[in-house]
Amino acid sequence: MKTKFVAAALLSLLASQAFAMTVEEAYQSVPHRRTVFDAQTAKMNASEAAYLTRLFNWMDQAIVAKQSVFRGADLEKAYAGVWATLKDLQPPSKLKHVQELYGQAAQDEHAYLQEWQKTRSFNGNHPLVNQASGRLVQGYNEMMRIYPSETPHNKDAFFDYPCALDFK
Repeated sequence: MKTKFVAAALLSLLASQAFAMTVEEAYQSVPHRRTVFDAQTAKMNASEAAYLTRLFNWMDQAIVAKQSVFRGADLEKAYAGVWATLKDLQPPSKLKHVQELYGQAAQDEHAYLQEWQKTRSFNGNHPLVNQASGRLVQGYNEMMRIYPSETPHNKDAFFDYPCALDFK
């Protein structure tokens, strides 16, 4: 499992170098603040905090992929590491639905970007954009339901990751 995670991280690094966009640059191009989840101060158990660190790193990867495509990167190459990393994530049972929602939102965005590449005209009312946005909001709401006593900093992170990934 650790080997798969390292391989996925390496794929992510290589993919990000291919279109030369960092996570920070992706957030600036959104633009949206970036609050990094702090596993050290999390009130949840350590295994859940470790998983959320990986999930949020994956979300950063998806944000970089999306913004890279808008800058002209090849869609499939940009998302290759995103799909590999998502496949290797193993959520705790209470976070499985959250991961499914975020993964489905990324798939919706990927499908929308396939269409966007034909016209290069963004449609914020497109059904795939709306569907992805709804799933990201659902995932955030689920996180807040699961972790109502989390630190304010981490609650901000719960909001910022899906918000930065959202087209809206």
